Amino acid sequence: MINFSDRGEGSFGIDLADMDLSRAAYLSLWVLGEEGAEQFHIVITNANKEVSQLPVTNYIHVSQSQWQRIVIPLTDFNLDLTKASSVSLRSLGSQSATVYIDDLTFYRGAKISGTVTYRENGHPVNGATVTTDPETTTVTSDASGRYEIANISPGRYKVFAVQDEKHGSEFITVKSGQHEIANIQIDGEISICITETPPTVPPFRKGVIKGVIKGLGTSDIERHKVVLYSKTDLFYVQPWEADPYTSIDSNGEWSAEISLGTESYAAYLVRICEPLFSIMRPQSYPFKEMMSEDLRREFADNGISLPQDISISSPHGREYDRWLITKPRKGDDPLVQGYLVRKEGSQLNVYHVWPSCLLSLPEDVDGVEIIDRDVAEPGVKRENCD
Repeated sequence: MINFSDRGEGSFGIDLADMDLSRAAYLSLWVLGEEGAEQFHIVITNANKEVSQLPVTNYIHVSQSQWQRIVIPLTDFNLDLTKASSVSLRSLGSQSATVYIDDLTFYRGAKISGTVTYRENGHPVNGATVTTDPETTTVTSDASGRYEIANISPGRYKVFAVQDEKHGSEFITVKSGQHEIANIQIDGEISICITETPPTVPPFRKGVIKGVIKGLGTSDIERHKVVLYSKTDLFYVQPWEADPYTSIDSNGEWSAEISLGTESYAAYLVRICEPLFSIMRPQSYPFKEMMSEDLRREFADNGISLPQDISISSPHGREYDRWLITKPRKGDDPLVQGYLVRKEGSQLNVYHVWPSCLLSLPEDVDGVEIIDRDVAEPGVKRENCD
């Protein structure tokens, strides 16, 4: 806690002992105000007694309700930082204020680079616009499809590439000073079509829905799945089990049992992106036997805080190669967000899914990207989808 008086008294400082910050790119700190709208300077001094100060208002409006992170490029200080002697916060001199500071850090900028290619043939994409969420810098791929986004802060990003309404994306986590690779494939004319739906199916009875995917290369089928919905009073995800994904055959066809379709059916083609993270466990240590605190620790180490009232289940209670982590429903709210843990090889990969009854059709979620969709009424049969 730092108290600034209305006479300009009060400051916070750290002795850097002539630290070499020439390879660092950013100064980061977290700030919380006691009343909000507090004003102060962030000051760096070097060994030559040169001083540079920047008002906090250049970067954020200090809040009293939530902690905010300030990220300042060190170039903003316009100072020789080969020998930095101190960093401090100083009052503007006209306001009495109390602020709270945490986790003041200098760090090196990270970099993301990669190649943008067409999914159907692997050829490089020249002139694709590449950007990120959270927003950093927008760049353009060159004739070889290469791009580079430099000097970004550590964190998790979704990297987008767009050209002529064709698009693709990848999720990636970058660490301080690291160079991460995100190769992006842009979709061509990939589409999903429902070729057959059952007649109206009442509760507790099932029918078969079928369809086909066009424009998807055989080498990329494994990363794509179909998510099915039937509509009565609401849209319900199908099949009714923990894993919401229907697999696609090598010839692009798919089918599944479905129920509750009194009004319409919807089929979404989605691409499963890289997992959020992996849980490394030996084969003899089944996931269902993991203690809840151990599980929370695994998630917390990857930046995800699980609530106390989580539940772990397998589809229909059977032994399975995937498990669902969800929170109990609250009142009449049918929307349950959860995490799908899938056994893949020698590790357990964690994905973010919406596996349960939905109030509305889904939007993109972390790790899952919607490519195309189709909607059909009960009792439909289509010879072709052109």
